Amino acid sequence: MTSLSLQVQLPSHGHSFFISVPTGSTVLDLKETIARECEGRPRVDGQRIISEGRILSDQELVENLWQGPAQDDARVLFLAVNPSAWASTPPGKSTPTATASTSQLGATRIGPPIPLSMLTSVPSTVAGVSTRRRQSFPPAYIHYIHGNALRALSRSPLVAPMAAGEIPRSRSWSKRVVESYGKVWPAILDEDFPGDLSNEGEGVLYEPTLVNGSPYYALSPSSGQTPTPVQARAMEILSYTMPLLSLTYQLPLSSPWAPQHTTLWPTPSVNPYSVPAPGPIPAHPQNVRPIPPAPAFPRIQLRAILGPLFLLSLRTAFLLYFFSPARKPVIAIAVVFWVLWEMWAVVQAAILPERPGNENPNRGLANLNRPANNNNAQGAPNPAARGLVPNGIPGLTDLARNGSTSMVLNTLAELNLVNEDNALFGQSAQARRSPSLFHRAKMFVSLFVLTLHPAIWLRRRNALRVREGRLKNERHEARRNQTDPSQGNGGDQPPNPPLPQRPSWTHDYLARTERAEWVDD
Repeated sequence: MTSLSLQVQLPSHGHSFFISVPTGSTVLDLKETIARECEGRPRVDGQRIISEGRILSDQELVENLWQGPAQDDARVLFLAVNPSAWASTPPGKSTPTATASTSQLGATRIGPPIPLSMLTSVPSTVAGVSTRRRQSFPPAYIHYIHGNALRALSRSPLVAPMAAGEIPRSRSWSKRVVESYGKVWPAILDEDFPGDLSNEGEGVLYEPTLVNGSPYYALSPSSGQTPTPVQARAMEILSYTMPLLSLTYQLPLSSPWAPQHTTLWPTPSVNPYSVPAPGPIPAHPQNVRPIPPAPAFPRIQLRAILGPLFLLSLRTAFLLYFFSPARKPVIAIAVVFWVLWEMWAVVQAAILPERPGNENPNRGLANLNRPANNNNAQGAPNPAARGLVPNGIPGLTDLARNGSTSMVLNTLAELNLVNEDNALFGQSAQARRSPSLFHRAKMFVSLFVLTLHPAIWLRRRNALRVREGRLKNERHEARRNQTDPSQGNGGDQPPNPPLPQRPSWTHDYLARTERAEWVDD
């Protein structure tokens, strides 16, 4: 029986070899021959034969792939092998190196491919100088329990940590790393993995192998069919730890003069970039300013709002009575804007709290005129400056305190006050003359309309209080002189002048002033 000489190329490993198959062989027979003669002995189910860019099926005949007579060098087939289908070391790797790598895997690197510095404290240096790149590693506790789960599947003894007390600390630290990525920490990782596998029976068996220089686990032919309870739990743990191994943290840059040492269990002083360090951050105690408390919401004084709003409604009704807004839209718009402005002023004065520097508008001037002393150092207050009096006028609103007093309002509030003062304290006969009935009616209507405005009413009331205070002082001095003349004269001092003779039409006002406390009471 004649045979066909074929050239099989393995591009993934850079390997090529020749093989002979009998005439009439199928692709399946070719795969079985490759499994016997190819280095690494790939299994039949893991092979793919490719010819002219097409994957061949197992039923095709090999001799029908080339039409007509073909040279031996033209019969070229390409082979693709699944990485898990290699029964031994694939071609391209020397046997001593593969054996050493396999033994090293079983001793120290049972698990996914991770840096060797994660398991040992071997310094990583290149030509005496360490690298300057940042190294990223998975959390230590996740790597530890992941490795023990793999050892349980391979029936290897489990690895204990350096110290039993380090497990809770490393578990808590790894949990913070996982949560910093926005993931949920699996509850199964909080349970301790059993350390005794002697009484578990046979179970399944996975053997470590190398594929393209990377470690893998393959099910052993001598493996059992049913995993033990510990192995079943190990498989469940691996389903959670596999995605978490990609969550890494970065260690600081290594020094160019000193080698870098990393251990499996990080010390509490390690401070990765992605996880905040536990405990408070130390800070310098100098120049530490306390955080001021949040400002309290000001209390709304309903009485301060309802009163001015009631007067505003009266003034608005008075305007609407004399001016018809339906016939004159311009007047209606002006009235609306005026009402809104007045309402805003009332609400602002009632809601906004008084600033601490507004109690005395003369405070800044007093500080400028105050002589230097050491009373503040002893805890005593400084004396008030001469010639300056505190703002003690009651009833002064925030509008006046902020310096927004209008000259027009002052003029309207002091209407006819000068003539009345001349009649009470002046000596002119014309000023002391009794006003006519028309003048009295005119002033009554004018003051009734003007004092509907709160600002005008407050200013006129303050002016009347000043005048009534002067009259009360005169009456008090006169009464004291009548009771004890010697006390009023004070020895060599001249006697007090008698009370001035005021017009008869003012006697009712003087009597009412003497009886009442204030005019508005």
